[in-house]
This record gives sequence, C-alpha cells and structure tokens, in this order.
Amino acid sequence: MKRFLLLILLLILSCKSNKEKEKLTEKINLKGRTFVLNAENDKGTLTVQFMDSTCNILDWNRYNRPWRLINFDKAKILMLAHMTIPLYKENDSTIIGLSIGERDTKLRLEEKLPKWKLDKILGKWTEERWVGVENSNIPPPPARFPEHDTIWPPYYEISKNKLISYCLGIDSTAIQLDNSLSYLIMKESLKTDFVGFQKVWKLLKVTDTTITIERRFSQSNVFSYSDSTETLRLIRKR
Repeated sequence: MKRFLLLILLLILSCKSNKEKEKLTEKINLKGRTFVLNAENDKGTLTVQFMDSTCNILDWNRYNRPWRLINFDKAKILMLAHMTIPLYKENDSTIIGLSIGERDTKLRLEEKLPKWKLDKILGKWTEERWVGVENSNIPPPPARFPEHDTIWPPYYEISKNKLISYCLGIDSTAIQLDNSLSYLIMKESLKTDFVGFQKVWKLLKVTDTTITIERRFSQSNVFSYSDSTETLRLIRKR
C-alpha cells in the first residue's frame, strides 16, 4: 500500500509546473542542520537535528534515529525511522514534505539557526540560587570525599565537548551542542548533588553574563522515581 501511494505521489509531482520541477531538482542538504518540523493540522512541533546517518528528535529524548535521503528521478525522499517523506525545497531555509502512511500528512521543515555565538556559552557558570552563598553563615554540606570539601558553591564548566559539574565532588559527561546552539545534549546523564541525573539543557536565552535554561532531569531512590523539567538562570562565574 505504501509503495502504491508513493507511486501515485511521484506521478502527481511529475505533472507539476516547470517552476516546481526546478524546486525538486535543487540540492536538499539536511546533514549538519537542525529543523523545526511542523505537521499540518497539528499544533505540536518537533526539533530534529540531522547528523551523518542518525538524527536526534530533541523534544522527545529520542536519539540516534536512522535517516537517509534517496534520489528518485527528480524527487528527494527522506527515510526517517519508519517514515517515508518525499521532499521539495521551498527556499534556502524551508523544506516541504509529505509523510506517507495510513494518514498522509503535509510537513514543513524550517531550519533553526543560532541566535547567539558559541563563545557566549562556553565557560564557568553558577546556578543563580548559589550566587553569593559562600558569604553566608550557613556551612556547606559534607563533601563526598574530604579533598573536595573546598568545591563550594557549585558551578559548571562548559567546553565544546564536555560538561563538568563541581559540587562537593566532580562529575562530567561528554556533550554535543546541536547545530542551532539551542540544545546541550549529554551523552550520559550527569549525576549532580541537589538535582539528580541531568539529561538535556534547552538554552532559552544567552547573554554575556547569563544563560536561561530549561533542563530535564530525573531523581530516584529505593521507593520512587520522578522525571522533571525546570527553568533556571546560570550566572557567569567571575
């Protein structure tokens, strides 16, 4: 059934005007780019980062989904996980597609471009609640190891490929910043005191001295497990 629908669609495409045929022959490049995917008649969106042969669906914590582009005559067909999506290029930053399935759905892929520069994200950052806490009369909690008792107040260090947490101990994970510089993706969950296991940071606003993030994290013990999201500000450490 899917092959029959694909054949019908390609026949329709072959009858389009010369102008639309030119759109089909334009080079479509997805690799190394991040797109916001909007489905017709659906209020929700997905943010998808395309890498070499896999992609990250950043809103759903679904990583390493396979994808590839197929050339068929003058059409480009995106195979994304289990979906078959013929594409044409509307302009340099927008691609139109049709997801073929039990319910065919028109898709619009709009490239998500960086709003800020990488060097504004890199560096040492303190959560706003910990700024100035070293000047209070409240003693810090005991460190996990005696040699770490001076790591207070907590802060993070962001480099291009790694996130380090200093909080009465040192924890780190390899990271990847997506192409739009909107998501900081942790290769392994980062274990941090007071927070739990951090997974993803969504960078909402970046200035020279602050970053506003929405982060996903989980906490667990013998009796319960919770998965949460919160928004907070990071202050650049002086």
